[in-house]
Amino acid sequence: MSTFDSSSDNLLNNYTVFPQNVGKWEGTVRFLDGDLQELKRYQIAQTFAEVVDKWVLTNTYIYPDGATASQSFDIIPTSPGKVKLEVVGENPRFKDYQLTALEQEDNIITFKVINRATGMPREIETITFMGENKRIRTATIFTETGTLQGFLVIKEERVK
Repeated sequence: MSTFDSSSDNLLNNYTVFPQNVGKWEGTVRFLDGDLQELKRYQIAQTFAEVVDKWVLTNTYIYPDGATASQSFDIIPTSPGKVKLEVVGENPRFKDYQLTALEQEDNIITFKVINRATGMPREIETITFMGENKRIRTATIFTETGTLQGFLVIKEERVK
């Protein structure tokens, strides 16, 4: 990983793995319970765009009944290989959480969703890039009290 240069004309130049996300991705989301039984499945379309000194991530969920929902985040550089995520717009789901991510190796990013009051994780997600146009996202999801709730698996391909 490179040394963080906050005086750089473009702070995003301090990163090696996050830029691999730029583009449009599509895939299938599978939610599994703690016993690995599938609870639900739906499609996802994600755009990841570079904007001045940050990235903007938008997830659009496409449910089997045709309904859709979207959520956007600003991804803001904080230190070498590390970022914080800020929800775009108001979403009560994330108001009590700190969202951060860290580059690992040359092809892995780890996201953490941590309860601000308790310090307990709500979700730990890993994105593993498998070449230029494929990635796997896996997450462990916890209840508010810190017990295992289930897992999330997303297999995606870059479409643009």
